[in-house]
Amino acid sequence: MGTHWSPLTDEPIDTVHLTFDEQMSLLNKNIKSHKHIVFFGGAGVSTASGIPDFRSEDGLYHQHGVQFDNYEPEYLLSRECLYHNPIVFYEFYRQKLDCRHSQPNAAHFKLAEMEAAGKLDCVVTQNIDGLHQKAGSKNVFETRGQIRPDITLYGEQLPHAFTDAIKANNNPFTVSEV
Repeated sequence: MGTHWSPLTDEPIDTVHLTFDEQMSLLNKNIKSHKHIVFFGGAGVSTASGIPDFRSEDGLYHQHGVQFDNYEPEYLLSRECLYHNPIVFYEFYRQKLDCRHSQPNAAHFKLAEMEAAGKLDCVVTQNIDGLHQKAGSKNVFETRGQIRPDITLYGEQLPHAFTDAIKANNNPFTVSEV
C-alpha cells in the first residue's frame, strides 16, 4: 500500500508498516464510516477466479503459446489482428480469454453483499468477464465490452459507460484503494 490520507483521522497514515489484519481493520473502518462508496476495479479482481491479468508475471503478456510467440500481445488483442489475421485472433481468444465457465470469487461476492446492504453505490470495472453480475451486483459499469459484445480492442475508444459511471452518483462519494 504506502502512505495514504485517512478520512477517519484527517491525517496521513503509513500503511506500509501495518500488518494484514491492521490493514483490513482500517479498510473496514473506512467502509463503515462512509455512506457512498464506488469500487473501481480491473483484472486483479478476477485473477482468483482463474482469469489471468495482463501485465503480472503470470499475466497474458507473459503466457505466449508457441503459435503466438511471433506476435506482440497488444497485436493479438487488436482490431488489426481481428480483421487481418482472424484465425490467430480467435484462437488466442479461445485459449486465453474465454471465461464463460469462470465463477465469481470472494471479492465479487463481498462487493455484491455491500451493494445489497446499501454501502456500495456501484462497481466501475475494466473487466468484461461478467463475474460481478454473476455474484449478484446490479449496478455495474463496464468501461470496456460495450462496443461489441464482450470485447473492446486495442486502438478503440472506451465506450460512454465510463463517463456514465462517473455521472451515476450525484452525491459526493469516497474513492478508496482496495
